[in-house]
Amino acid sequence: MKFQVARQLVCGTLFNFCKETSEIFAAWNKERLQLPNTGTHFGFVCSGNPILYRNTGSQEYRLNPGMYFSLPGDGWIGSNDSSGFVVTCPAFRGVFLIGGAIESTGRLGY
Repeated sequence: MKFQVARQLVCGTLFNFCKETSEIFAAWNKERLQLPNTGTHFGFVCSGNPILYRNTGSQEYRLNPGMYFSLPGDGWIGSNDSSGFVVTCPAFRGVFLIGGAIESTGRLGY
């Protein structure tokens, strides 16, 4: 499978991996991306400071560039100054997690 990610992210679904399982690759760019109550959403922040909203408990988290997250269930991600991408795996119920920021170079020399 070959696909190319555009330099300028657009908001919404970018790629549907498999119609039977509806695994989706989506992005947000300077607006909110709604995340449905199906499985788990795995995301990465490319720029800006988006808010990750978790409907369970009505919780909001401010993220920074280079951070990643795992969100089971529904919510939304985004803000008017941020961009990033999300992969949704509807058949998997994961745990809630926020991490990062990813280092520009690793600490281990392989």
